[in-house]
Amino acid sequence: MMWLMLDIGNSSTKAALHDGSRIVRKARFDTVDPAHGEAFRTWANDASVDRAGAVSVVPGADAAWRRLVESAFDRPLGYYDHSSALPFELVYDTPETLGNDRIAAAAGAARPGRTRTSRPVIAVDTGTAVTYEVVTADGTYLPGPIAPGPELMRRAVHAGTAQLPLVDLEMPESLTGAGTMRAIQAGIMAGFSDAVEGMIARLLSELEPEVDIVLTGGWAEWLAHRMARPVTVEPDLVLLGVRELMNAH
Repeated sequence: MMWLMLDIGNSSTKAALHDGSRIVRKARFDTVDPAHGEAFRTWANDASVDRAGAVSVVPGADAAWRRLVESAFDRPLGYYDHSSALPFELVYDTPETLGNDRIAAAAGAARPGRTRTSRPVIAVDTGTAVTYEVVTADGTYLPGPIAPGPELMRRAVHAGTAQLPLVDLEMPESLTGAGTMRAIQAGIMAGFSDAVEGMIARLLSELEPEVDIVLTGGWAEWLAHRMARPVTVEPDLVLLGVRELMNAH
């Protein structure tokens, strides 16, 4: 049985086909560029899809993606959010404000079979914003902090000052004595990795000692090499979470 999963983001949309055991095809498309329709049809031209599901943080793009999927596969596209049947209990004061991609990331991190043991999991999505999701061993989803990622930090440093330049996001060899550009890079990149490490430590203080930590998003691999504790990198965490949300229906 082939399922299509979509993660519709602000700038790009990730798509994947899952055959019941693994992702067999995936791609990324511009969320709002009209040309993405032709590219999507080309990517999916020989696939036979039984079900299609999505999470979206761009409500204005949802109707266009629904029409595109229905025309390509003759299947309805289901959208999932806080009001959908979820594979865990959601505890959040304002569920209507919770990003649907965050729900999918939590579902992907807590999916059955991801690990051999049942224990809490912390999922960290390292994109433009850095989000932390906690799912306890008893199946309670506790959405955690939201923080700026490196791209937001570098833009803020440049836009909020008169003379500091917009730098490339690279980690300098030394934190001191290398000039203003390197100093900004050190502040952003070292500050970013230390902030993630510190936030995880704070979350761990509220959980059981044995916790799985899963990283996803654009900075996941970079961070994984700088973490003091064991972590798992799962680039397709949100897409796999969409599949779990589909399974719940």
